[in-house]
Amino acid sequence: MSNNACEAFPGRTIDEVDQDALQSGSYDFVPNVILVHLGTNDCMAVANETVAIAAQRFGSLLSTIRQRDADALVVASTLIHNLVPSVEDCIKAFNVHLPVVVQQARAAGQKVVLVDMHDAVPISDINTTDATHPTDTGYAIMAQVWHHGIVNASTSISAPNATGKGVPATPSSVVGLGHMSGVLTVLAALVSTWALLD
Repeated sequence: MSNNACEAFPGRTIDEVDQDALQSGSYDFVPNVILVHLGTNDCMAVANETVAIAAQRFGSLLSTIRQRDADALVVASTLIHNLVPSVEDCIKAFNVHLPVVVQQARAAGQKVVLVDMHDAVPISDINTTDATHPTDTGYAIMAQVWHHGIVNASTSISAPNATGKGVPATPSSVVGLGHMSGVLTVLAALVSTWALLD
């Protein structure tokens, strides 16, 4: 994929991604749209924590984004299905918290919207090999949901910030792009997009 400016951290929890994004210099690009699909790894790795704590960490991540890039539109999403029943239960509970977290961020002045990936991507489009990531068809559906979310919130999108660090043609520091190519291919020509994905 030639336009692959994506920050993806495989296997990381929300608080780890929050720290990784700060340390990687990602905010130096000053994106005007940031996509966030994050929390599945919290449901998989942090079994003894409550979903409410994971939702608080999601709110903290949104706060970090607002502090570092106040003019960016954040398009957050509910989490897609998982084929492991205990993880799916956690995902469903986590998704219930997201509208409140997003509304709190919006009340604090952040430009943020929430799109529904959970209902959009059917269970039949989750890869049975890892029970977590979508099939190619599932990624295409996710790309459509991201696209609709961006279009619906387009009046909140600021022009790209010229002071941001230039995006290289092929970033060598980008991690975990393979499974997101369908999403970003659709978005590549739309905006100066940056995605936080697990």
